[in-house]
Amino acid sequence: MVNRKATELGFKGLFALSTTKSGKNNLVLQLASSEARDFVYQSEDALKEVLNYRRVLNDDSYHKVVIHGIRTEDFNVEGGLQAIRQDLETYNQGLKLTSDPIWLTSPAKRGEQHGASILVTFRSKAEALEAIQYRLFIGGVSLRAEHAKDKSKANSQGDLC
Repeated sequence: MVNRKATELGFKGLFALSTTKSGKNNLVLQLASSEARDFVYQSEDALKEVLNYRRVLNDDSYHKVVIHGIRTEDFNVEGGLQAIRQDLETYNQGLKLTSDPIWLTSPAKRGEQHGASILVTFRSKAEALEAIQYRLFIGGVSLRAEHAKDKSKANSQGDLC
């Protein structure tokens, strides 16, 4: 579908190699070429309309990290994810998140746990590596982090998109 829509809008050639749904149910496209990426930015308004999305993010500009052991009694509350972000950026010098963290477990499961894991994204690979190499301080606790594993699965490929 995505390749067909891009062709209808004037793109010549293969546009997307695959489409994937992220954990947050976002549409993720693996574009076939730099020309396809340029077309996304040149035709952004038209593509937004036909593909029904709000914004374009370059996947290569974000580096995902999982942080384990976030205290649920402190942060599994209204505004807790924003508080995690504030703590991480305040007590871990030089680290800046691209957006608020997301929980990796359901609210029901977090209600049964003392600690849970979150996913965070950094703009640079150096920041992600620093977060992994050194322990992070959030909520007055030293926590470990690791590279996030890509668990997305392709829905379709090639001209079937």
